[in-house]
Amino acid sequence: MKRNALWLGVMGVLLLAVAGWNLLADPQEQRQQISLDNGFKVGSVLLKAGDYVVIHQSEKDRVGEECTFFYRVPYYRGKPEAAKVRCQLAQGRPVQEFTMESTKLPDGTRQINSIQFAGSSEIHHLETGS
Repeated sequence: MKRNALWLGVMGVLLLAVAGWNLLADPQEQRQQISLDNGFKVGSVLLKAGDYVVIHQSEKDRVGEECTFFYRVPYYRGKPEAAKVRCQLAQGRPVQEFTMESTKLPDGTRQINSIQFAGSSEIHHLETGS
């Protein structure tokens, strides 16, 4: 009887620990490191050539906030973003690799219109700047 009570107590503590860990975990994020040439715009921001980490935070997307962030490499938590935009999600076919679509603007720059993370069927249509 004591063994059963001890076993149930240990299992209860483990269950609470797992539940707590999930509640305190970071919001769901998708991230990808990319390299850009000169002339790419995200929203109204013209990015410099170089390596960036692109992060999408689903939690911010659900409440209508800017949810897609571009950070210069090396990325670390708390680093200021190079650009941030809101996005509209659409469903598509899952892709094997990170994809990005852009449009050439009259001034020769390229506006990044959408991104899709590897293995995902969600297409993130990025808001453009003015």
